[in-house]
Amino acid sequence: MNEQKEVENAISHYLERVAAELGNVEPDERRSILQDVESHIYEALEKRSPGAATMADLGFVLAEMVPPWSYGQGRRGVAPPSAPPAAPAPPQVQPREPRLCWYPVVALLLVPVFLVLAAAVSSVAYAMLRPAHVLYAEQVGLHSVTPGVGVGGAIPFIAGIALFALAGGVLPSILGLVGITKIRAARGGLYGMTLAVIMTLLFPLFILDILMLLVGLRGMWLPLGLGIPVTVGAIILVDILICRLVWKWATRPVESL
Repeated sequence: MNEQKEVENAISHYLERVAAELGNVEPDERRSILQDVESHIYEALEKRSPGAATMADLGFVLAEMVPPWSYGQGRRGVAPPSAPPAAPAPPQVQPREPRLCWYPVVALLLVPVFLVLAAAVSSVAYAMLRPAHVLYAEQVGLHSVTPGVGVGGAIPFIAGIALFALAGGVLPSILGLVGITKIRAARGGLYGMTLAVIMTLLFPLFILDILMLLVGLRGMWLPLGLGIPVTVGAIILVDILICRLVWKWATRPVESL
């Protein structure tokens, strides 16, 4: 087989590929398109190599033409390739309004319980364990006083009330600490951090202040007129320092956890 025959076979193969892409085109239109393509190929070969075209010449001509599959685009029901559909937009999530954290609120409601039970402990302890001068007055008959139940009978009753009073003071601190944790974990979904910090520190600072006051008054190394202001000032200073440290800890960035 000479090279001219190879060129003709290659052109026929190219036209067959074009015809395959025109399967949905009417026969007359398909025939016209194939004739135009064939004429264009031979005219281009004649211009490039008059007389005897080679396979190299045909390769250059076909390289300048559109690929066979492009002839079938947009013809008689054959839709051209389109871009892939865009991905659906993610649903818009409406931001929720911040809600009040209920843990410090419950802690706040428990504070009156602590105060009432603490007062009950004091009054019952005074009634059952009267001081020495009252007992002496009863003994000498200066005035009539209802006899007390004594230390042995008073301790179980006082211990029970003291336990409730202690629970009324500790529970607000626990709930306040839980509230701080929940508010931080919500990342803006909950509010009430100020109340949570107050409830967390209320009972511990109350106990600490009493201890500092007792230690300051009993171990007074300054005159009474100067020792009380110094003790109260120290209590206020310590309270402010502790509050600042706890507030800084509670409001630090969540990423640093």
